[in-house]
Amino acid sequence: MRNPKRYRNIASLLLVLAVASAMIAVLLWGDQDEPGTVFYLMFFSGAAFAFPALYYALSGIGHARQLNRIQRGEGIIARWTVDETTWRDFIKLNARLVEEQGFYRHNIGHIFETVPSNGIEVVVADRAVCVGDDIQLLSGASSGILWLAGPPPYMEFRGSYYSKSGLHRWALRFPTVPGAEGEAAKVRSHFTPQTKAYNPRIRRNIALIASAFFILLFVAALLLRETVTQVEILVGMAVCGAIFGLASLLFALIWHIELRKRQRGNVK
Repeated sequence: MRNPKRYRNIASLLLVLAVASAMIAVLLWGDQDEPGTVFYLMFFSGAAFAFPALYYALSGIGHARQLNRIQRGEGIIARWTVDETTWRDFIKLNARLVEEQGFYRHNIGHIFETVPSNGIEVVVADRAVCVGDDIQLLSGASSGILWLAGPPPYMEFRGSYYSKSGLHRWALRFPTVPGAEGEAAKVRSHFTPQTKAYNPRIRRNIALIASAFFILLFVAALLLRETVTQVEILVGMAVCGAIFGLASLLFALIWHIELRKRQRGNVK
């Protein structure tokens, strides 16, 4: 991800606007006997944008936090600078590997076609890899690190994640350079394969998104208690919002603790 702070800020702004739209729609409904077109438009558009905005805001926050850590010098394992010639050779190598292996081009979020005269710096930290101004978090589902000959020589994290369409694989690659063998060796010795097949960060974020929805449902039931005559509907909204909201927060806490354990190296 490039510019994670800007990414985080834009997503957070969209989240605030989406939630505000849904809440304003609820307040406007309170003055009417039946919801009108304005209510449906504002409420459902706000709800539709709130969940992806929350997910991307959390993603931006996570990337920005790790970028700040790297900029403060925290958790850095190794760093080296890739010269222009090596980087251009790596671009060709990566394109071939993507075609041959069938992995998603997760790699570097943006493949730099124009290389600065002073090269591109690679920084490998305990939780992220930063190549130039692009930062990628290291998934908890990573199957470890490979150090391959190339040419040019390169390192590669591999991992997998699940979605509705099944199991997907990803590969995060970055080149090494002559003279940085010692740094690359530190990276390889630090990371060991993990047997967990899921990413607790993704599960935590999904649980947070679900909790936001159910909390919003509970709040809507409270706001509508004086305007809606169908008490059963309000009770159902409030009960579902409270129970599932608390359950989602509990699961989010459990997966957050799991994530923190992995980050501290307690779970291999």
